[in-house]
Amino acid sequence: MTRSRALRAALMIPAAAAALAAPALALADDGYQVGGPDPTIRLVEKPVRTLQPFADEFVPASTCPDTHPYLVDERFDGNPASALRGIIVRRSSANLDVSITGPQGIEHPFRAGSQLLHGIKAGFPNSSAMNWDFVPNTYQIVMKCTSNPSLGLDVTDTAGIIG
Repeated sequence: MTRSRALRAALMIPAAAAALAAPALALADDGYQVGGPDPTIRLVEKPVRTLQPFADEFVPASTCPDTHPYLVDERFDGNPASALRGIIVRRSSANLDVSITGPQGIEHPFRAGSQLLHGIKAGFPNSSAMNWDFVPNTYQIVMKCTSNPSLGLDVTDTAGIIG
């Protein structure tokens, strides 16, 4: 075995072992991620969207499924500063700016008159995406939803729900 083949094989062994040790989470037929370690959490992956150079659009409205109706009260590293908690924004370039500031609430199951974060609203001034690049770029919205209301974010008073 040549030295380069041996090195290549040695580099591939840890990756292969990791793939066997931690199977990838699968998407169910309804597009929701299943098989995670916590059954109260479900990732909802929205379709990948492409923006042409210097194009913009409103981010489509989205909500968590009825089985896991609340967005998790969590901030994700690498997200744009103006993304609601519980939303993961995957971007092909930092030159694609995504702003999601319009919360959609759902009635809290145990506190009358309170609402938990359930999804995002579309249209001005709730959400937008802008490609500031000279090439097309893509983005994808992933919603981290839960069936546990104690992990959700109260949006009755909408101050402080971004970031």
